[in-house]
Amino acid sequence: MTAMFTLWDLDDANLIGTYSPEREALDVVEKSVRVNGRESMLTVGLGREDETGRTIAVEEGADLIALALHERTSSQPSRRIA
Repeated sequence: MTAMFTLWDLDDANLIGTYSPEREALDVVEKSVRVNGRESMLTVGLGREDETGRTIAVEEGADLIALALHERTSSQPSRRIA
């Protein structure tokens, strides 16, 4: 089964979209940041649907932006994209 990833607007709990693979969701974040600035994605979260259909938080806000832009700070561990 292919993993599904979701982007959510955390301010109002609206689903932005569903993506597979994860990189597709991260590309949406990256494009929005490049076009609209970092502020456009600060209230967005990335989730992964588990085998029961529940959404598990992956990253949000500044950490999600850093993941999408391939940035890493000393406080963020290296993470392989699914």
